[in-house]
Amino acid sequence: MFNRDAIPLYISVPSSELDLFKENFKDLPCHFLTDEEILENCIKVHGPFPRLFPNYLMQQLVKLEFWRLKKCEHYLWIDSDAYFLRPFSYKRLFSMMRIHPLLVMHKAKDLREFSKKHDPRIAERLDNRIEKIQQLFGRKGESFDFGDPPLVWSCFGP
Repeated sequence: MFNRDAIPLYISVPSSELDLFKENFKDLPCHFLTDEEILENCIKVHGPFPRLFPNYLMQQLVKLEFWRLKKCEHYLWIDSDAYFLRPFSYKRLFSMMRIHPLLVMHKAKDLREFSKKHDPRIAERLDNRIEKIQQLFGRKGESFDFGDPPLVWSCFGP
């Protein structure tokens, strides 16, 4: 609904669920890939995965390895629970990437609110992580989180 420039949307699913997703999203203008298809090149480069590789890590690896397919110069990867609130365009997301790398940064307001209601240790761990990163780069000032999706990645590999 908000994709002004019809930027291609790729959805990656396990091959065992591909038909189900194609049927349920048949009206959505998207390209389907299987997780196995994406990971194929990773296996060629790095060898097979350990037998007990956890599913949650495999999901992250699929996102990280998309670049090897060379379908684009840059990509924004989002999780299935993410959504857009307003229109976006290619220019807004990617046009400056060749000049200045872009980062998604935020103050983690939603996570902090959740932490207040459910578990204050969540915000403490976040603040500790942010503080360590600021110290590493010698940065002072307001705290921002850069670590959670959505993330902009480049396909310009080694």
